[in-house]
Amino acid sequence: MFGYATNETSVLMPAPITFSHLLVKKQAEVRKNKVLPWLRPDAKSQLSFVYDEAGKPFLYFCCCSINST
Repeated sequence: MFGYATNETSVLMPAPITFSHLLVKKQAEVRKNKVLPWLRPDAKSQLSFVYDEAGKPFLYFCCCSINST
């Protein structure tokens, strides 16, 4: 479980966790569809966002770790 309800995304979750989940989900998709068959199932992602004065999130940092053969 993570976070709190917010209107940053359509799923009412904070932007960093939402987009981290999307990145890892896409990694699993390309691995399973053999687009990148050398990928292994262990993947992690971390996103950091900054927020402007209006509270709009902007991507500041992205780190993805994906094991390969």
